[in-house]
Amino acid sequence: MKIQNNILLKDYTTYKIGGPAKYFARIGNLEELREAFKIVKKENLPYFILGGGSNSLISDKGFNGLVILIENNEIKKYDNKLQISSGLILQDAINFATEYNLKGLEWGEGIPGMVGGAIRGNAGAFGGEIKNVLESIKTYDPESNMVKEYHNSEADFSYRNSIFKNKAYKEVILSAVFKLSYGKEKDIARKRNQYKLYRLENHPQEPSCGSVFKNIKDKKFLQHYLEKHSEIREQYIKNWIYKIPAAYFIAEAGLTGFQMGQAQVSPKHTNFIINKGKAEADEIARLISFIKSRVKERFGVRLQEEVQYIGWQ
Repeated sequence: MKIQNNILLKDYTTYKIGGPAKYFARIGNLEELREAFKIVKKENLPYFILGGGSNSLISDKGFNGLVILIENNEIKKYDNKLQISSGLILQDAINFATEYNLKGLEWGEGIPGMVGGAIRGNAGAFGGEIKNVLESIKTYDPESNMVKEYHNSEADFSYRNSIFKNKAYKEVILSAVFKLSYGKEKDIARKRNQYKLYRLENHPQEPSCGSVFKNIKDKKFLQHYLEKHSEIREQYIKNWIYKIPAAYFIAEAGLTGFQMGQAQVSPKHTNFIINKGKAEADEIARLISFIKSRVKERFGVRLQEEVQYIGWQ
């Protein structure tokens, strides 16, 4: 394992934003991960685990510690189960499953990032979620220097969340076993193509972190809101699957296309904030704060970010 200095992080994020990491290490196996954490402990360094760089907003000042880039990307098939390393790109996992006519991951078509990040945030789309196809997870605990294993039920999965996303939780996801089922080649291909076309038509192609905010699932708020806005009830049930998209409230607040510097609320999908070319992290952060304030003022609901802030004080 080699430790590099002052590596610009914008080259490792889907936002194309981020200052330098003071220290940077590429990790391909457990031994290298253990070695990295020896350095973290010895030098008392702050650290964070970098995967595909989606869902992250890294400060323009960078990160004053060790950035650990996970690059273990193995995948193995055992009948209808796949053992997948956390550093594998999610799209590659979907492609591999499709080769063997295994279904259950089609909803992830076009989602950026790696398998580890998808597990951590319980990624999902089109009614599917990671938790629905995950059997078990292996992690590395730097405190005990031990490898641990969790069953799906122990991961405390919820909407875009899991035990691994808890700030007090320090374990690193190594791999996971996915339990899929066999399907028909044409049906799997049809679904993947359907989701791919939807993303191309409805999601911006400019640099972004993906969805900035979680959709609204607060039952008390939703009941109250739907009583006043019965015109969206059918959409709430049929299309939104008993939640209201954050994009709906952002658009209703009149923020479609709203821009701060080079950061813009996407005209194509209002839950995306895009980098128009030379956006700074501070511009993105200020725009996020403004959106939250405007939506809270107009509708009385507090939007929660999906995006993770790295290197901010």
